[in-house]
Amino acid sequence: AYHRADVAIRVSPGLPMPMFRKLSDVGPIADPSPPDKLRLRQMIGASMHERIVFVAFGGIPFSSLPFLRMEAMKQYRFVVSGAVPDGLDRTVSDASIPLPFRTVMASADLILSKPGYSTVVEAVATGTPMVYVRRNNFPDEVILADYLHRYGRGIELAGMDFYAGRWEDAFDAVSTLSPPSHPPPPSGATAAAEMITGYLRG
Repeated sequence: AYHRADVAIRVSPGLPMPMFRKLSDVGPIADPSPPDKLRLRQMIGASMHERIVFVAFGGIPFSSLPFLRMEAMKQYRFVVSGAVPDGLDRTVSDASIPLPFRTVMASADLILSKPGYSTVVEAVATGTPMVYVRRNNFPDEVILADYLHRYGRGIELAGMDFYAGRWEDAFDAVSTLSPPSHPPPPSGATAAAEMITGYLRG
């Protein structure tokens, strides 16, 4: 069925697709929200010298995050996409913050996540440093990590260090990276729409 398609529109960064006879490449697709850094900082009680980390793994369930270890990181405040135990001082759930998910992501000082398409492309588009943990069973992972390292600011965190809460070294390292001067513009949606419109008219 793939081979019989007239064309495949491949969004950057994208996998090789040898099953299609013809590929048309377009740029990345991203639609980041404008940041609201001061409001987010006020909502979670972060001082100006504390850095806000958004921990978001796109629906991957965890039996537990190292919450006690996170509470000991005095330079950081954490917003977690998911449930958070009661009684924590430095960690809150994004469900308790009246801001859209993408606004929180654009307003954080750091992102801790997996190499997923939307997270990586929007981190690059907003210039937000990202620490990532590989899943090692996701076909796009290598391409997305390479894109992040080439056009954004990214550091890999080993799985054992993630679960043990040994995050600070990676946070410090990614924050020292200089942002690239010319990340690709998120032009893929417009280019793809123009291709589809032209195809339908033809």
